[in-house]
Amino acid sequence: MKKFKYSKGFKYITREQIIQICDILPLGLWVDHELITLEPSRIIIKERYAWDGPSGLTIDTKNTHYPSLIHDAFYQLMREGYLDSKIYRKAVDDLFLELLKEEGMCYLRRMLWYKMVRKYGAKYASKKKVKL
Repeated sequence: MKKFKYSKGFKYITREQIIQICDILPLGLWVDHELITLEPSRIIIKERYAWDGPSGLTIDTKNTHYPSLIHDAFYQLMREGYLDSKIYRKAVDDLFLELLKEEGMCYLRRMLWYKMVRKYGAKYASKKKVKL
């Protein structure tokens, strides 16, 4: 299980920079958000990033914190229009499944989570419409 520092508040707030190796973006692309940097080989979540932990009908356990952090950061980038959810959502959800496994979540629970994210996640990854 990955160890990282976070504070409760928003629900959680990182207290240090988090780097996760991934291959979501093709070479040559780069996303620089205020609290998230996405490069072709990694995502960097900066100190003070706030997220709500696991969502939906689930139990928030220690082995869900890190995967939900990475997943929420990617979904935020999709919602804010930095990434096209139609192109990147499946790869992000697959990374989430991989991280759940790495964190020691049992097979049945992680597969249920993955299926729910695949079934219901599209609306949370869709670009937000700006209200005028």
